[in-house]
Formats: sequence, C-alpha cells, structure tokens
Amino acid sequence: MKTKPLFLILSLCLSAIISTSTAQQAVFNKVYYDEVQGLHILGSDIAPDHGYVMVGKKYDNSGHIMKIDSAGNVEWTRQLSRPDHYSEITDVISNPDSTIVTVGLVYTSSEPLLNIVKWSKAGDTLWTRNLDGLAAFSSISIRRSSAGGYFIATSNQNFYTLSNNTSQILKLDINGELVWSKTYLSDDYLIFFNAIGELPDLSLILAGYVKNKGSNEFNLFISRTDEAGIPLWSEMLENPEGFTYSEAFDVSVTPEGFVVLAKVADRTSLIKTEFTGTPLWSRTYSWSGWSMWTETSGKITRLPDGSFIIASVGYMGEIMKTDTSGFPEWVQSVFMEIVDVVPSTDGGYTAFGNGPVFGVKTVPNYFPQIGVYKTDSEGNGGSCVHSLIQEMQNYTATFNSLNIEAFDLGAVMSSIITINSFPVLVEDTCVAYVGGVNNHDPANNSLRIFPNPATDVFSIEIPVINPNYFGRLEIISEEGRLVYSCNDIASFRNGINPGYLPDGIYLVRLISGNNNYTGKLMIRH
Repeated sequence: MKTKPLFLILSLCLSAIISTSTAQQAVFNKVYYDEVQGLHILGSDIAPDHGYVMVGKKYDNSGHIMKIDSAGNVEWTRQLSRPDHYSEITDVISNPDSTIVTVGLVYTSSEPLLNIVKWSKAGDTLWTRNLDGLAAFSSISIRRSSAGGYFIATSNQNFYTLSNNTSQILKLDINGELVWSKTYLSDDYLIFFNAIGELPDLSLILAGYVKNKGSNEFNLFISRTDEAGIPLWSEMLENPEGFTYSEAFDVSVTPEGFVVLAKVADRTSLIKTEFTGTPLWSRTYSWSGWSMWTETSGKITRLPDGSFIIASVGYMGEIMKTDTSGFPEWVQSVFMEIVDVVPSTDGGYTAFGNGPVFGVKTVPNYFPQIGVYKTDSEGNGGSCVHSLIQEMQNYTATFNSLNIEAFDLGAVMSSIITINSFPVLVEDTCVAYVGGVNNHDPANNSLRIFPNPATDVFSIEIPVINPNYFGRLEIISEEGRLVYSCNDIASFRNGINPGYLPDGIYLVRLISGNNNYTGKLMIRH
C-alpha cells in the first residue's frame, strides 16, 4: 500500500527534473540584418560567458565582428573601416580569458594582406598583425595551440596563373609574434587547406584537397606534420568510380586519431583514421551541396562524450548529431545556408548561417542577413528547424601517398586599422525566402511512380526535359540508408530494377541540377 505514494512521489520528482532540464534548454530563431548594407557570417565561436562571437563581411566592403549573449541579444558590433580597403573576417577564436582573436584579409590597392586582430572582451583592439606577399585568399582558418598561441591555415588561388596557387601554415605566439611559417608545394598537384588540428604530441593534421595540374580531378587530402610544420606523411583519397571530386572541409582530433568531415561522391562524409592515416571507418550521409554566399561547406565539433555535432550544406542547411562511431542520432534541416554549429552550455546547440535563400519573399526583405537558431539537445528549435530522414551508407576509403614539401615563408608585421561600431536590426524569425529562378511549386517536384506498390521493377515519369541536367536517382529506406543509386538515365527506359528490397516504404529521390524530385515507393512481395 505504501509503495504507490512513494512511486508517485518519485515519478513527480523525475518529471520535475526532466521538465526543468528541458526548460533550461531555451530555443530561439534570430535574424540579424542591416537595411542599408547587407551582412553575412563566415565564422563563429562560443564565448566563456555562454554568449557567441560572429565574424564575417558587410556589403560595404568591410569585415565585421559581433558579440551576442546566450539569448541572441546584440552586445556590441565592430567593423574594419577604411575607404580605400576591402576587408572581411573569416574565422574567430574565443579565448578562456574572454579575449578574441580573428583572422581575415584586407585588400589594399596593390595586394591582399592576411589580417590577424586580438580583441578585448568589450570589443577593443589589443593588437593587429598583417602578412603580405600572398595572392587572393580562398580559405583562412585559425586554431588555438595547446602550448599557447595560434595556428593559421591559409590557401590562395589565382585562376589565371598556376604559379601563385599556394597554401601556408603560420604559428603565432600569444602576443601575435611569428614563431614559424611554411608554404606547401607539390610537383604534380595544387594544394588547398581548409582545416588544421593539433594532435596530442603537438604535431599537426592538415586537411583540404589537391588539384591535379594535368587534369580537372580534385582529391581530398590529409597531411601530418611535425610541430614545426614539416610534413611527415601526406595521403590523398581515391575518388569513387564515376566521380572526379572530393574535398575535406574540417577535421576533429580524437584520442585514437582524427575524424575528417568531407564531401565524397557528392555526399557528406565522415572518415576516421588512426594517427598514422590508416582508415578505421568511413560513412556517407545526405547529399552535400554548395553555399551560394560563402566558401564554407561544413564544420565538425567533437563533444565531451566523444560524439560529434556537424554542420553541412545539404539541400539547404543541415545539422547532424552522431555517436562516437559516426552513426546518426538525429538530423535536422535548418532554414538557412549553414556555416557552423556549436554546442551551447545548456546542452543544446546553436546554428549559424546566412540568408536569404530562394523561395517566396518575406520580411525582413531580401538583404543579405545572418540567421542564428538555438536548439535543444535533440536539435529541435522553433519554426526554422525541421526533422530529416537519417541517411547513412558505409564505404571503403582508399588513400594513396602524396609528396608535399614545406618551405619557409615571410614575416608578420604590425598594422593599424580603423574600427567603428555599426547598427544591427534583430528579428525573431527565419532568414528570408527570395523569389527567383529557383522558386518552384512543390507539387511540380513530385515523382510519379508506377506500379506502386511494386515488387521489384518499377518506372517513373521523368520531369527532366533536358537529359543533360539529369543527375542521380536514389532510393532510401525508412531507416535512412541509401539502398540504391543510379546516374544513367538510359537505364530508366526499361524500368528501374534496384534488386531485391524488403517490404516497406522507400523514398525515391531524383537529383537534377538545382531541383530535387521525390516520391514514396511501397515494396510489397
């Protein structure tokens, strides 16, 4: 008789704990914009006070940095402002002492300068540094060194001459003074860095892609260097059959090795390797797209329990939570072109991205704008975030050796920049949808499948008028696994035969140019 009240009390206590935990995980959707000059985000980080720092570019040719609190309220803004310069800030590190270090570029009338700035908690500049003598930048990232100071990975490319395509690593001490700098070259390949990580023995892991000088093939590559930036080994991925492009976007160090976030076979991919570069496992997920606004295509963060939170540019923007082995726990679509996602101190996540995206125009108009969406621990976050089917497929990653050499680079010099505040408007909404050539009636993006239900072979009514725009047809199970893929339009004329599929409901997806056509297929034997 006494167990029932006790059980009721325990149940109520447990319910209160769960409710309190859920209540503490606040969610919000914020859009930041300027009706005079648009602005976009290129990088972000969480601050020690549980707020966030965002960096990027304004469309008056100035780089910007913005500090917001944990609820998304703007605390301060700064922009690099000189009439004769173009500037942007591409990446940011928030230090444990609440200071901030940003990296970006400043274009003078003659050449671009790599620009590094240290900021106080209140947004005042503590020091600035420049590095000159480089070509046009295509990628810049910064990571904190465990020994103090910072690593900066940069790549620059000149589309008119191959000789100016180089990639560099810089090591700065905590005061911004140059410790060493290296540029990396290969006889047969152009080298592009997207990410850098520090390993437990203070050596470095670099990730990006290489382009064959004799062809249009691009291959994901990883390289391990010693603590002075001298390559120890370098490997490039063999592209899957039928594909000529793969790229590493980011890298996360684990106790056993490192995990590379990449694009392989047009899909988001994770590859885990040992510290020696030997692959441990490799998986692909949903389709990997391209951002219209920035060069950023994905970020990965290892969480305290060893799992991962990932931002990737899919059909729009996606955030995915995986376990320690890369198996998806949940996937959410975020209504913006995503740049980054970071864990929040309450157990949730905060996604950062850009707008507008294509569609039907709405408030706050079509100005370039920033979206910040705060979610709970399951990725739920208001009207701008929606659940997606979990997709995953295992594959074998094969690497080949690559010869890369390192050479000493130039010096860092102090510089003076002009800093101004600027106004930002904030609304509780999603980034805008802008009407245009990519605005389609959803009803016109439906596939007609017959017979349906089917036992094996079935046909579809192909909505693609020009076969040259046909991309790929995929069949995805209810568990989110890719069970069939075909990119040969000629095979559709005699019906599609994916082989034996168990009874169930499947998603059929046709990818064609900027369009995606979908339909549900029932298999019944």
